[in-house]
Amino acid sequence: SHHLLGFINLENHNFFIAIIAALLQYWQAKLTLVKGGPTQSLKFMVYFGPIFSLLILSRLPAALGVYWVVSGLFSLAQQVYINKKIKTEIKSIT
Repeated sequence: SHHLLGFINLENHNFFIAIIAALLQYWQAKLTLVKGGPTQSLKFMVYFGPIFSLLILSRLPAALGVYWVVSGLFSLAQQVYINKKIKTEIKSIT
């Protein structure tokens, strides 16, 4: 069997990994919202996406959850970088 760091069996489902992936997806979605009032459908997706991911990942092998966590970390870092870049450019314009 395959284990991550010797204690997470990647072949079985792991609810902890699913929760981390859902939280990262939620955080990244919150960072993408534009100030000034997102539409109701965007607000819905901020919550529905992570809940749906949690339900899916809680039933699939942990290896897929680890993939979603790593992907979520990269997406989150990218969004933080983009947001900082936009703030810097707005300040330089005004």
